[in-house]
Amino acid sequence: MHKLLSQCLPSYRIPSAIYTAVAAAGISLPATDGIFRRTAVVGPMMSTVRGDIIKIEEDHEEKNTTNRPSKRNMAGENSTKFSNVKLRKIVDDDSDHEEAWDVLEEFSLKEHSQINQEHVTLTSREKKHDKLKSFLLKHDHDSKFERNTDEIRSRDIVTSRPQLTKDFRKLDSSSMKPKAFTGRNVFKVSPIRKDNILLCTPNDFGPGTSHGKQETMKHTHFPLPVPTSILNPKTLSLHQQTPSRDIASSTKPSSSSYLSPRSQDDLLQFTQIRSWIPTSFGKALNSEQVSKASSLQFSVMSYNVLAQNLLEFHPYLYRDCPRAALGWPYRWQGIKREILDMQPDIVCLQEVQFKNPNHFQSQYEPFFDSLGYKFALKTRTGSKDDGCVIFYKGTVFNLEETSGLEYKIDRISLLDRDNIGLVCRLVPLSSPTTPLVIGTTHLLYNPKRADIRLCQTAMFLAELDRLARTSAGSYLPTIATGDFNSDPLSPVERLLSTGSFHYEGLRSGTHSMPRKLLPDSLGLSDSCQWEVELEQRGLGGQFRTGSGGFKHEFGLRSVYPTSTGVTTFQDRWTMVDYIMYSTDQARQAESQLKLVARLGLPTEKNMQRSRKIPSHICPSDHLPLMANFLLSP
Repeated sequence: MHKLLSQCLPSYRIPSAIYTAVAAAGISLPATDGIFRRTAVVGPMMSTVRGDIIKIEEDHEEKNTTNRPSKRNMAGENSTKFSNVKLRKIVDDDSDHEEAWDVLEEFSLKEHSQINQEHVTLTSREKKHDKLKSFLLKHDHDSKFERNTDEIRSRDIVTSRPQLTKDFRKLDSSSMKPKAFTGRNVFKVSPIRKDNILLCTPNDFGPGTSHGKQETMKHTHFPLPVPTSILNPKTLSLHQQTPSRDIASSTKPSSSSYLSPRSQDDLLQFTQIRSWIPTSFGKALNSEQVSKASSLQFSVMSYNVLAQNLLEFHPYLYRDCPRAALGWPYRWQGIKREILDMQPDIVCLQEVQFKNPNHFQSQYEPFFDSLGYKFALKTRTGSKDDGCVIFYKGTVFNLEETSGLEYKIDRISLLDRDNIGLVCRLVPLSSPTTPLVIGTTHLLYNPKRADIRLCQTAMFLAELDRLARTSAGSYLPTIATGDFNSDPLSPVERLLSTGSFHYEGLRSGTHSMPRKLLPDSLGLSDSCQWEVELEQRGLGGQFRTGSGGFKHEFGLRSVYPTSTGVTTFQDRWTMVDYIMYSTDQARQAESQLKLVARLGLPTEKNMQRSRKIPSHICPSDHLPLMANFLLSP
C-alpha cells in the first residue's frame, strides 16, 4: 500500500514498518482499477528497514475507461513479480495518481472505520487530503519520513493523471521558447544539410540589410531531429527560428497591412520557410574570423514581377490561382511589400510593364525613387509591353556605363525573338577602384527551342565580357541574374555554370542542332566574345566559330546550387531564375567577389502543399531571389 502511495506523492515517504506489517500478514492487494488486473502478492521482506519501495512501471497513456488493459498486460509482462529497489526520486509525471488514491481509500475504509463524521461533508479532494494526513500521523514513528502535515496543501495532491510527458509547470519561461532552428512552421520542409545551417546577427550581411528590419539571431549550428513548433503544432523537418526574408522581423511587417488576418498568418509562415543560409565564408565573417575592412557588403535581388498584360492575355495559365489575388492593384501592393521587407541594394526586375498602361512610369519609378534608388532600363522590342530594369541604391553606387542588349537580329533567322538583356557597370561610392558589373535578362520561354536560348545566352555573356574585361585581361567582379527559362540541368545552365557546353547533335524541338548555330556575320565567337572587342584588345586571331559549342571564362557559380529549391511553376515546380557570380576560373575559387549568404527557397514539396502563384501572399508567378555579397578592393 505504502509503495503505491510513494508513487502517488513523491514528496512523502511511507514508513517501511507498514510494508513489513502487510507483508507479514501475507495480505494480497487486489487491483482496484482495470489497468492493474492481476493480484499483487507481497513476498517476504528484507530484515533491515530501509523504506524499500516497489518499483512500478510508469504508464503515461491517458485513462479512457476503467476496463482498458494496461501496457504491461498488453505486452504480456509478468506483473506479479516486483523486485525491491533502492529509494529513488519519483518524478510527478511518473505516477498514476488516480489508482493510488483508489488504493488509499480502500485501505482507509478497512483500517479506519472510526473516521470522524465531519468528513462526510467534505469535498472529494478534502477527503483525500484528510485521509492522507491521518495515515501519516498514525505512522510517523520513522523520523526519516516525518513531515509536518499542516504544510500539506490541496495543490500537493494530484487527483488526476497528468496528460503531458513533462511537467511544464516546473520549466522556466526560457525553456518554453522554440529551439533555435532556422526554419518555418506551416509546410513540411525537406531537411537542409546541417553544415548549411546558421543564424546570423543583424549586421552580418552588410549595408543591404541595414536598411530593413533586423533581429538578433543566435550564432550556432542546429541539429536535424524533427522539432515541434509551439507557434504551430505541425511537425517540421526543417530548422525553425523566426528569421524572415529581410533577415529580421519575426512579426508581421507593416507593409502587409493590406492583407487579411489569414493571409498575414500565411505570409508569416511562408517567410519562415525562406530563411537566410550563410556560406562557410559568411559564417567566418559573422564570427569575425575574416576582416571586412575596406570591403563593401551589399545585397542583390532578382525578381520576375509578371507584367499584368501577360497575365491577362494568358488567363488559362492562372486558372488555379485565387481571382482576388490577380488584379494589378492587389499585386502591386505585394511587390512593394517584397521590396520594403528586404531592402536590397540592387534590384534586377524582369517583366516590368512599360505600356498599355505604363506601370513603370506611374508606379515603379515613383516608388523606387522614394526609397533612394536610381535605375537603368531596357524595353523589349517589337510589340511587347514589358522589359527589364536594374534599380540600385544611389547612396551606395554610381552608374558608370549601361548597355541594353536586343536578341532579335532581323538578318539572322534563329534570332527572331523579342527578348532582351541589360548590363550595367556600377562603381561603389566607398571603393571607386573596384567597379562591379551586373546584368539581367529574360530569355525565351519556348521549351522546344533550347537552340535559341543558347544563342541568347552566348550574346548575354559577350556583353558581360565587353563591360567587365579589364586592360590586364582579367574580369571585374560580375553578377548575372534573370529569368533564364531553363532548369538546372538545361544546356543554358550547364553553359553558365560549367564554362562550356557542346550542343552539336543535341535535339532542339524536332531537329538536331548543327555544328554552327550562328553565322560569322554576327561577329560572335564560340568563346562568347564579340569579334570587335577581341580585335580592340589585339586578340583578333582568337576569334573562332563552328566548334559545335560555346564557352566562357567567367567561372560563374550559382548562388542556388542544384536541388536547393524552386522559383516557379511550369507544368511542375522548378527553378528557372538565377543569380550567378564570377570567380577565379583558373584557381576555381572566389576572388574579389564572395558570396556571404542566400535567401532560401521553398522545395517542390513545400509548394505542392500551397496554392499556385500568384496568390494572396506571392504577387508574381515567380519567387524573388536574393543574395548577399562582399566586394573586396
